[in-house]
Parts: sequence; structure tokens; C-alpha cells
Amino acid sequence: MIDILLATYEGERFIREQIESILVQTYQDWNLYISDDGSTDTTLNIIDEYMRFDDRIHLLKHEKPFGSASRNFMYLLRHSTAPYCMFSDQDDVWLPNKVEVTLRRMKELEEEHGASVPLMVFTDMAVVNSDLEILHPSFERQMNIDPTRCDLMQLMAAPVAAGCTIMINQPLREKTLETPIDQPMRMHDWWISMVAGAFGRIGHVDEITSLYRQHDSNSVGSASFTMVGTLRAYKTAYTSILRLIKLARSFSEVYYDQLSQSDQRKISALISVYDVPRVLRIPRMIEGHAWKRGALRKAGEAIILFFMQMEDYPLGDK
Repeated sequence: MIDILLATYEGERFIREQIESILVQTYQDWNLYISDDGSTDTTLNIIDEYMRFDDRIHLLKHEKPFGSASRNFMYLLRHSTAPYCMFSDQDDVWLPNKVEVTLRRMKELEEEHGASVPLMVFTDMAVVNSDLEILHPSFERQMNIDPTRCDLMQLMAAPVAAGCTIMINQPLREKTLETPIDQPMRMHDWWISMVAGAFGRIGHVDEITSLYRQHDSNSVGSASFTMVGTLRAYKTAYTSILRLIKLARSFSEVYYDQLSQSDQRKISALISVYDVPRVLRIPRMIEGHAWKRGALRKAGEAIILFFMQMEDYPLGDK
């Protein structure tokens, strides 16, 4: 049994296609749990229509809006009880074998590492426009993602898995749910990937299993990484560095005592980058092993890290 977790908000334009693509999966032993974050369009009417049609589809009620897809997905995760769960965006389209292919890789990981180990599997997807016309045949190639960069500090620097491609097992769900509800985590899929990198194993399927729709309403989109784009990004790279330090500090607050000694040293070094004299920032960053991929990005990070006036960018309480 697999729980498919679908977070919705003002999704009337595309949600029918997504639900239909789930209904025709080659693997049919699933339940679809939907949590809506206060839609005012016809999203709920569409969901109700499908609930009358298929008793595997369920709408979870909650009193107040979450205000973010990440919080909505974490709410869904807390209500999942199946051995495996997957995350679904409201505006994508799954290819018919997505669940089957992903589950097959999950079973391989279980045979290799044991079913009690926290496990995560992710796949690639094609990037399409609103009319499902191909914009890029591979999200991972477009985003310059290396799917082998799966240890904790690499994942902290840059996620490799889009949430809508992820399947996790019950041990990973339970480990993730040790996170307090109000803990800052940036994005749920990024956080789950880090938990998997710290305490379990991550598997990849080098196969397109879904169509990732790009349109004006996307919460998170894709954009090609080029040298020119990277150079422009240097102007605001301090935001990325501060986000990394905040993420490290937040993750450490929840899991530090459970980390390996090696990861404890690395995450402590990364967090300390904010407070040490500027001449020590780059050595601490190196010790933390949290550089982004690529020589150009590393050079940019190092330059900006050295010249940043940290006192101008308070981290806040979290």
C-alpha cells in the first residue's frame, strides 16, 4: 500500500489531469490523501467529484490555512500510515508507470540495506508548459543536478530531488516527523532529503516518470543554469549563504545528538561560519563540506563569503 499525498491550492486549472494520471497508474494499491489550503475556486468541487467516484481518494480537513505548500505537505505526512508514501503536486501529470518504477527501486534498496533503514527514492521528470509541451526533456539536466550528491552536507548545500518525484518508506517518515511542527525547514522535500542523507539511504531512478508543468502559478519552478546566470546570481549569493547557515542551524536543533561524529563536526563548522573572523570563514566552509556543485559556484561563494558583512544580515532566532 502506498499513500499519495497531494497538497492543493487554487488548483482548478490542472488538478483533473493530475488525479486522472494517478487513477491510471499501472500500480493500483494506493490511497490518495488531499489537503487543500483554502482554495476559493472550484478545486474542492473537483476533489469531491472524484471522491464520489473512487473511495481511495480522501480529503483531510483542517481549521486554519497553512499558508505554504511545505506546511501543507507536512500535515499530510503526519496523517500517512502506509508503508510508503509519495508526494504529488496539483499541476503535474504522472506517467502511467511512475508508482511502479519508483516502488521497484525502493524494494531494491530494502533488499540491499534492510526495510528498517530510512529510505528515499527519487526520479527525473520532463519540464513542460501549461499545454504539456516539452520545454526540457530532463529536469535534472536543466537544473545541473548531480543525483549522486546525497550525503547530508551536500544535500544541505543543494537539494537533488524534487518533492513530486520522491517516495519514502515508513522509517524515514517516522524519523522526519521527529521535527517539531513549527521548525523552520525551507521546503519539506529538501528537509526530508537531508534526513534521508543523515540517517538512511537514497536511491535514484534515471528515468522520466512525470511531466513537471511550468506556469505563472508555480510555488517553485525550474530555470536553466548557465555561466551568465551564475555570474548574475553572485550579486545576491549572500542570500544563499545565509539560507544555508539557517538551514544547518535548524537541522542541528532537531537532530544534532543523533548525527554521526563526522556530520556533527561538519555541521558545527558550517554554522560557525556566521560568527568567526572572515579569515576563518572559508576554512570553516571547507570543513563543513557544504559547497555547491561546480568550480564557478565555489569560487563565487568563497569570494562573497570572505567579503560579506555578517552583522548586516542577522539570522534571527532560528
